Amino acid sequence: MPYVFEVEAGQPNAFAVGANPKQASIVLTSGLRTLLYGPELEAIIAHEIAHIKSRDTLAATIGVSFLDAIVSLSLLLALVGIAKHSRMTACAISSSEGARCAVAGAATHSRVMIAIIVWCI
Repeated sequence: MPYVFEVEAGQPNAFAVGANPKQASIVLTSGLRTLLYGPELEAIIAHEIAHIKSRDTLAATIGVSFLDAIVSLSLLLALVGIAKHSRMTACAISSSEGARCAVAGAATHSRVMIAIIVWCI
């Protein structure tokens, strides 16, 4: 029997997690528990157990792993591209304005990196 966890969230939701039936868990939100009682809640839990028995959670885990790898690679390539673009911009300016441009390029690069990190969180 999987563990059942409750998450504090107003939106009613339920889902199953875990790579295999022995490690699977069911997560219910507090919004779902306040909205449904008795047989309705039992039906939701039975539905999630069916996902676990049919190993849908394994397929989801593999899918999320591939998606995570693709997104991570995309972000890495984007950061490399931004860094390369910042260096090229700094080199294209005349020597009298080069120092000022290099500082501005670094500041822009830092802001973009911070925005990407915040977006990922």
